[in-house]
Amino acid sequence: MILSLTFSMIDNTAIVRGSFKGGLMAVSSKTDVKDIIVAGDVTVDWNIARARVHLGQQTTYQYIWGSDMGTRACSQAGGAALLATLLDKLSRRGKAVSGGSFRVHGPQVPPEALTDPNYRNLTRSYSVWSAFPFRMGEKRMVWRAAEFWGTDAAVTEGGQQSAAEFPSDPCGLVLDDANLGFRDRQDLWPASVTKPSPKTSWVLAKTAHPVARGPLWETLLSNYADKLTVVVSVSDLRKANMHIGYELSWEQISSEIVQAVTADSRWQRPLRIVVVLGTTGAVVIDRAAGSHVVFDPLALEDNWRREHPGTCIGYGSCYVVSLAKTLLEEGDKSDTVAAVKKGAHAARTLHLKGYAEGDGSRLVDLQFPVAGVLEALESRDIPLSSVKLSAFKEGWTIFSLHQGLDVGKVARDMVRSGPQQSLQDIPLERIGNWSSIDRTEIENIRSLRNIMTEYVAQARPARPLSLAVFGPPGSGKSFAVKEAARGLFPGQLSSLEFNLSQLESHEELPAAFHRVRDCVLKHELPFVFWDEFDTPLKGRELGWLRYFLAPMQDGEFHEGGLPHPLGPSVFVFAGGTHSTMESFRQTAEQNPAAKGRDFLSRLRGFLNILGPNAQGEKDEGFLLRRALLLRSLLARKAAHLFDARNILQVDEGVLAALLTVSSYKHGARSMECLIDMSSLSGKLMFERSCLPARHQLDLHVDADEFLRIVSGGGGNGIDK
Repeated sequence: MILSLTFSMIDNTAIVRGSFKGGLMAVSSKTDVKDIIVAGDVTVDWNIARARVHLGQQTTYQYIWGSDMGTRACSQAGGAALLATLLDKLSRRGKAVSGGSFRVHGPQVPPEALTDPNYRNLTRSYSVWSAFPFRMGEKRMVWRAAEFWGTDAAVTEGGQQSAAEFPSDPCGLVLDDANLGFRDRQDLWPASVTKPSPKTSWVLAKTAHPVARGPLWETLLSNYADKLTVVVSVSDLRKANMHIGYELSWEQISSEIVQAVTADSRWQRPLRIVVVLGTTGAVVIDRAAGSHVVFDPLALEDNWRREHPGTCIGYGSCYVVSLAKTLLEEGDKSDTVAAVKKGAHAARTLHLKGYAEGDGSRLVDLQFPVAGVLEALESRDIPLSSVKLSAFKEGWTIFSLHQGLDVGKVARDMVRSGPQQSLQDIPLERIGNWSSIDRTEIENIRSLRNIMTEYVAQARPARPLSLAVFGPPGSGKSFAVKEAARGLFPGQLSSLEFNLSQLESHEELPAAFHRVRDCVLKHELPFVFWDEFDTPLKGRELGWLRYFLAPMQDGEFHEGGLPHPLGPSVFVFAGGTHSTMESFRQTAEQNPAAKGRDFLSRLRGFLNILGPNAQGEKDEGFLLRRALLLRSLLARKAAHLFDARNILQVDEGVLAALLTVSSYKHGARSMECLIDMSSLSGKLMFERSCLPARHQLDLHVDADEFLRIVSGGGGNGIDK
C-alpha cells in the first residue's frame, strides 16, 4: 500500500495515518493534485529533558537519588520523517499552489519506534535538553538542547520504506541525506531518482558530511543536475577541508563560501547550492541567477548564538521546507532568495520558541514547534536582508553594493531612531556601547574577540596576551577595545590604564607590573591598557618597547635583580604617534636598536580604529561612523533628549552640522567635548540655542563652517 504520511505529536508519540485523503487542500475538483516524495534517512530523536538541579558539585548516585533532579525521555520522528511532517502540515493550510494542490508521500515511522528505546530498525539520536533564557538577561525561559550525545545506528533493514511504496512521477523530490545509509542503498530510493520522470520539475536535497560523495550524489548529478538544489551547512563544508574561515564579517564569510564552492568541481554541476549559516542567513550560489547572501544586518551566527544560548534540532529542515514551498507555489519563477530568507526566519523562530516553555523547575514534554515554524514560513515581516554578490574586489563591502543609497538620510535616521531602524540592509557590529559598519573594523574587533576567548579558555596561561590598537588621535581606541572585553567577559575583568608618555623612566614600570600582579592574586583577570606605548623614551624612538619584551614572552618582570611572575593578563598597547599598524610596523622594522621586530613577534593581534573623520576621498562610510558615535554619546550624556519611543529630539540644522562638518579637530574627543559644552540640562530638545559660543566651538571644529551648516548652508552632501 502506498502511504501518504503525517505524524501528529501527541504526548511525544507519532500517530501514523495511512492513505489519507483529508490532507489535501480545499480546491476545485478540476485542479490537479501534485505528488511530492519525501525520502531519505529517518531517525528517532530521543530528547532527554533534565529539570533544574541544586546539588552544587555533588553528582554521585547517592546525592542525585531522592533529589529534585528530574529526567524525562521524549521522542520524535526526525530526518526525512520530520520533513514529511512539516510539508504535510503545510499542505493542509489552505493555500493552493501553481496549478492545483499537493500531496505528500513520506516515510513511515512505526508507533513502537517512538515508544521503545530499544527499537533498532531505525537510527536513534540522543541529546540532553535544559531550560535556557529566551535571550540573555531575560527571565523568560525555553527548552533547548544543551548536549548532543550522538547516534545509535540501525542494525536491521526493517525501519525504512521500500522504493516500491512511492509514485513514479512526482512533481518534486525532497531528499534528506544525513549519511546514515540512504545515500548508499538504491533499494531505498524512490524510482524517480534512477528513472527520471518528465513530470519531476525540481529536486531538493539536504546533505551532510562527507559532502558531494556516494552513489546518490552521482545519480542526482547524472539525472537532475539542471533541476537540483542542494542544501548544506557551512560546518559540513569546513569538514570537507574547504577554505572557509569562521565568521568575521558577512563580506568575508560570503566571499570565502562562494570562492570555495565554485572552485570545487564537485559543486559546479547542481543548479544551485544553499549554504546555511545557522539561524542568521545563508549564501545562495545559483548558476542562472548568480550568487546572493542572505544575512541578519545586526548579527553574525556566533553573536546571535551568544545572545540566545542553547540549540535546537531541525534548523536545516526549516530551510528545506521553505524552498520546497516556494518551488511548489512558483515553479520555474521561484524566488529562491526570498525562500531562504523565510527559511532562516523559520529556523530562528524554532530556536526562540524552543521545544517547550518553562524555567526548568519542572519537567516538560519536548516537541518540535510545528505550528510556529509554519507560521514563520508564511510571515511577511522578515528581519533579514539580501544582496547580490558581484566580483570580489579586495576590501569590498555590502555597503558599496547598495547603489543609489542616500547616505545622508540614513545617517540622520540613525542618529534619531537608532541603527536597528535605519540600517536594515547594511551589516552593523555591536559590542557593548561600541558599534561599527566598517568591514575592516568589524573583522579586526571580532578577530581580537576570538583571540581573547581562546586565551581565557586556557587553564592557566603562562604569559600575558599581547594586543595592539591604533587610530587617529581621539578615534576612540580605548573605548572600542574596552567595550569588546566587557561585552565578552562581563564582570570578569579588572581594568588598569597606564599612559607611558607620562612616565619619566623605565624604572617606574615595576610599580605598574605589581598592580597587574595584585589583580591576579585577587583571582581577577587584569585588562591592562598601555597608552601611547610608541612615544619616545628620553629621546629614543620606540624606547619603551625593549622593557616589555620579557613580560610579553616570559610572563615575568624584574625588580632589584629578582624575577616576579605576572600571571594571566591581557596587555593592550595603544598607539599614540602612529595611527595604523602599518605605520608602526614600518617604523619598528626600520629601527632594529629599539627591538621593534621582537616586539611585533610577541603581538597576537591588532586593531585599527578609523574614528569619526573621513580617511580619504574614498571613505564613503564616515558619515555612518559619525552617526553611530553621535547617538551613542548623546544616549550616555543626554538621555533626557530621547522621547518614550527612544527618538532623539534634535534640531535639523544642529544634526546636519554635527554630522557633516568637515573635520573634528581632535576626533571623537572633539565630538564628545562639543556635547559637553552644549547647554542641554533641563532641555527636551537639542536646539540651536544650546550650542556653545563661536570661539568655544572653534576649539574642536571650524566654527564658521559649523554655524553655516546649522543656518542652512549645507555641507558634504547632507541636506536639511
